[in-house]
Amino acid sequence: MSWESIPTSSQPESSSNSQARSIAVLKQRGRSGPSTEMPGASLHEIYESIDGEGFHAGQPVIIVRFAGCNLSCSYCDTPQARQATDLVQVSTPSGEIRLRNPIDVGEIVSLLAERFSHRTVLLTGGEPLLQAEAAVALGLALRLRGFAVHLESNGTLLPEKQLATAAFDFVSMDLKLPSSQGGRQLWREHERFLEALSGVRMAVKI
Repeated sequence: MSWESIPTSSQPESSSNSQARSIAVLKQRGRSGPSTEMPGASLHEIYESIDGEGFHAGQPVIIVRFAGCNLSCSYCDTPQARQATDLVQVSTPSGEIRLRNPIDVGEIVSLLAERFSHRTVLLTGGEPLLQAEAAVALGLALRLRGFAVHLESNGTLLPEKQLATAAFDFVSMDLKLPSSQGGRQLWREHERFLEALSGVRMAVKI
């Protein structure tokens, strides 16, 4: 497994510029922060860990694992996350919590801010962009609270470009070879995904 850095169309934003962009996008959507009007997310689990791969390997993160996936990769290491369950397992430093799906995005943000000490969040799955509205809303709200937000994706589903640029600090795309998809080719989907996320720091896992 190797990683390749993908050049973006512009230099990465500073944290202040990135926060300003997030605020602007939230205002454009008629929202000023986490609220009960935000969408719900169906999750599999939330826990603290050490990032195990890619450019941020070795760094502490809060993993928010989304439930559901649009692919069935032969080598998937978390097949149990392909389907949503009624309850979400949350492992905090102070103990275990069980929440019921779907969870309001505002509730997730409050949980991460109050129960966890790390300030980098990794959105993974499953496939987070199968719930694009919730994933983007969560990313925007977390960045407004001072979190860095990383996204792991299979690179086949397209978020809205402006929203994705404001919601995520870093994106890693898992390039899917035809051999992992029963011969199905996903090159065009990957190309469109890379274009849509061209304003975000990115790496491709090969």
